Amino acid sequence: MSGRPGMLSLQLSRQFSTTSVSASLSKRLRKQWTGPRSSASTSAAASASAAKTSNSSPSQAGPSTPSTNSDPKISTSPHPRRTASQRKAALRALRHAPKTTTNNNTNSLKFVQSSDKGKAKEHTVPSTSTTTTSSSASNANTKSTAAAHSASMLKELNALDDLLDHLQTKAFNISQRLKALELSRRSSSSSSPLEESWGPDRLSPPPALGASEDTWSAAPSGSTSPPKSDKRSSDDAVKTRYLFGNDLLAESHLHWRDGKGKPLPAIQYAGPFADELKKWSESITGCVSANSIPVEKVTPLREMRVATLAHGLDRVLFNPGIYWLRDPRSGIYNFDPRIRDILDVDLFDYAALPPYVTSSQDPELATLTKRHEKKYCGSTSSMTSLLSQCYFLISGWRNPDVTGFSAPFAGLPSGFSVGAKLPASIRLHYKDGYYAIDADKTAAGEAENSNYVLTSLGKSMEKMLTATPEEYAKYMRINSWKLSEEEKTQPEAYHYASTSKMMMRSQLDCHDDRLPRKTFDLKTRASIGIRNDRANYVEGSGYQIRRATGVLESFEREYYDMVRAAFLKYNFQARIGHMDGIFVAYHTTSTIFGFQYIPVEEMNERLFGSQEMADQAFKLSLGLMERVLDAATAMFPEETLKITVETKEKSDVGMTVYVEPAEPCQSCSSADSKKRSIAQLDITVDRYLDGGLMLGPVDFSYLPGRRIDPLSDDEIERRLRSSLPSVKWEIDYSISPRPDLTESNIRKNLDAVRAKQASLNSLILPNVEALNQREQYRTLELAKNPNALARFLQERRTGIAPGMPLAPGQFSADNPAQSSNKIHVLPDDVLNNRGAESGQIVTTTKDAISQRRKQAQSRFVRIRNIRTLRLRELAKLGAKDAKHRNLHDTFEMYHPR
Repeated sequence: MSGRPGMLSLQLSRQFSTTSVSASLSKRLRKQWTGPRSSASTSAAASASAAKTSNSSPSQAGPSTPSTNSDPKISTSPHPRRTASQRKAALRALRHAPKTTTNNNTNSLKFVQSSDKGKAKEHTVPSTSTTTTSSSASNANTKSTAAAHSASMLKELNALDDLLDHLQTKAFNISQRLKALELSRRSSSSSSPLEESWGPDRLSPPPALGASEDTWSAAPSGSTSPPKSDKRSSDDAVKTRYLFGNDLLAESHLHWRDGKGKPLPAIQYAGPFADELKKWSESITGCVSANSIPVEKVTPLREMRVATLAHGLDRVLFNPGIYWLRDPRSGIYNFDPRIRDILDVDLFDYAALPPYVTSSQDPELATLTKRHEKKYCGSTSSMTSLLSQCYFLISGWRNPDVTGFSAPFAGLPSGFSVGAKLPASIRLHYKDGYYAIDADKTAAGEAENSNYVLTSLGKSMEKMLTATPEEYAKYMRINSWKLSEEEKTQPEAYHYASTSKMMMRSQLDCHDDRLPRKTFDLKTRASIGIRNDRANYVEGSGYQIRRATGVLESFEREYYDMVRAAFLKYNFQARIGHMDGIFVAYHTTSTIFGFQYIPVEEMNERLFGSQEMADQAFKLSLGLMERVLDAATAMFPEETLKITVETKEKSDVGMTVYVEPAEPCQSCSSADSKKRSIAQLDITVDRYLDGGLMLGPVDFSYLPGRRIDPLSDDEIERRLRSSLPSVKWEIDYSISPRPDLTESNIRKNLDAVRAKQASLNSLILPNVEALNQREQYRTLELAKNPNALARFLQERRTGIAPGMPLAPGQFSADNPAQSSNKIHVLPDDVLNNRGAESGQIVTTTKDAISQRRKQAQSRFVRIRNIRTLRLRELAKLGAKDAKHRNLHDTFEMYHPR
């Protein structure tokens, strides 16, 4: 497909998009129709000039010779200079005139502009000739012939103007249809007639000063922000380009296609190599498209019992936006006030819930994988990090759409958060002919319990939102003995789906038959005061959400951060489980503030810009992940592997994969011991949309007819877009081993990736006094049931309920308050847990503390930024306000009247 029709449409869109250019339309077309003068016209003009010269001398003219130029009025006033367009029209009129009278009526033509054609009809001035008594009949014939020619010329000029009007109307109508077609994206805010007339694109991110607009994506709401403080557009940002022809050939990384985007006949794709030598030196190549990746539902082995929402929370499912739990102005509760306060993280009995089963330990998943003859299996929690890395690669690091927020958000960072972009590590367990995917947090040096509070509260709150207060009370540690064995052993509900090589498992949290896809996910979203300061969760629980919009203490800030940090993960999880959306509860570690239901379609708009791109991006991510796992397992077949994947933002090599056996080979001979123990794979891709090479972030709106204009978008436009054929999104890939690198060099590269993964592992030194007070409160509560207290202490020692890593100066569960003076805080700026092992921290239960310290492997740092200090001050102020508010709270719930 050639790009020439697209460029023609682009020119029409720019030139004829509004009626403001109608005045210059006639002039432009007249100039286009005016050609160079021919040699004949030049000679005619020369002869006319000579005749005029000869007639201007009265001594050379005979008195008895009649002449049309002898009129004293015409001879004394020179004729005005005629334009090239006038001469062209005159010549056309002369061609249609009778040959016998052409020469006699040259000066009888009157040239008029189209704007004066009405006046010309009313005031037609006939030509004059020499009046003599001997030629009165000839003069009358000449006048009538001149008038006829003049009328013919005017008629033709009128027809020309009608044609201009018709072309203008047609061009404007075409521009309204194709104004979304801007293939070259030469953004010029002042030179676009469409923008001058209709205003700038309100849904586009406001460009930085001196920078042009890079990409465009649809936003759920339209709101512009001041460009002066906008950090979203930068001069060094990667720009989207859609290329054909020679540009495609020059910019392609792999050079496997011609200028029209068709694969070259000489290209042959090569799959994973079984040969021991080839797999270390030759590349794995291929092409993956969305149509080649089937995603199908799989019938489970048992009937699944899925929970439903309690407390009337199902109202949130069918009303977009935020639902306040307690209206801040009137103090009226929209839902049961008893769900406002969150149970302490250590007072809930998690052993009464079904335990989480990893992919490698799930017998049902293993049975389905073997039955359907799949090579890989995994759960949503273990696969989403790897899927995210694959999406970054196939999309060219397309950022989520963060437009439509309040003006102050223009100054905040945009794009995916640092945590969302961190490299992914998995453990690929080989078991009886298939591989099971498990997450590998320890590979990055992250403590398993570094996020213990939020992870555990998520389980507790899910039960609270789906059970009555009376049922939920049974799951408290002091009351869990009341639960029956059936309630304790109720298995989790799962949804299964498969691709050509993979079996996927997704946990089902909740369902409602009225939703289009029936089921949805429950997400408990901690506020920014808790997420950014996890170790200080006790003091941070005072942070309040006071308003709907704003940079801090607002639902808008929580939603903004969720788009950047969690939407991609949530979207993949919902798609694997064929869910309708996510139900979000906004909270701290002590209070719930409100709820929101976010359907998958809303996440698609934010992440991908369209539903079509969302569907294809999910399938392509799965397809590329299968190719990566195939390449990794080909390097070390039938072994349990540790795999780390990093997608690079600014590099010709889009993705780097590090593969190594999880355990040294026990049965290897001395000859086998010389084999490589680690491999590095570099992955390079080319992205094609409908045969055109896409450089930079992938954007479907660059294709003809798919750009959305917020000012004219209506149901007609949406149906026109939906009638367009599906976009053919293809990924050409090359997976190449690096035999030129030694194992030491590869491990050095891997260590650099590990350092990135560990960059967010540090915890900020918390308010230890608040933590110790909370420890005492928990012990007093559990002491109401001595058996519950004894079991909790045993679980804490064995690591079943490890709790958060102990901060220097913090009481342990076994440490009484009176021995706190034996704990000393390290004076270093970085407080490392190794102090327990080196004797720097002394406690009465040194062995228990040391064991827990070894498990934690966390490091604490002091407050180094003003943002954390500000959040802590807001939490202190919020705790005081909440305490005062509770003294006057009537706990009145809304009831319809």
